[in-house]
Amino acid sequence: MWVNEHLPYSSYVYKLLSKAELFIPLTWHFHLFEKKSENEYIVFLYPFETVENVKVGEELQKFDLIISTSSEGIKYLLEDTRGKIKYAFIVSSSVTSRTLNVMIGVEKKGLFTSIPIEPRHILEHLSYNLKFLRNE
Repeated sequence: MWVNEHLPYSSYVYKLLSKAELFIPLTWHFHLFEKKSENEYIVFLYPFETVENVKVGEELQKFDLIISTSSEGIKYLLEDTRGKIKYAFIVSSSVTSRTLNVMIGVEKKGLFTSIPIEPRHILEHLSYNLKFLRNE
């Protein structure tokens, strides 16, 4: 399942989105934990709106994050360490139409695997934060 949103283009915001340290926190649910290499990180997914009362061992899912750039744009691929859930973020820009396109998809393996957070919900957080940054 994929969802996307077109936002007004901003070179500042597009540059910001190319840095995992800045992009991932804008989702509100994914949190960077460790940098493994230039384009690889360990990320935790927290399914609640705030991390105010996080307890050790509480519903944190570990994901491997790989960042790449292609003709499609900047790709953030997050796969949980069990290999059952995969999130993909693709950020592309069109200078001619002056838009920034953010797409989020999720794929699950297994009949009894549930998706912890729907892509639409994450996109709402991203969209809100990007609009705020663009106006600053």
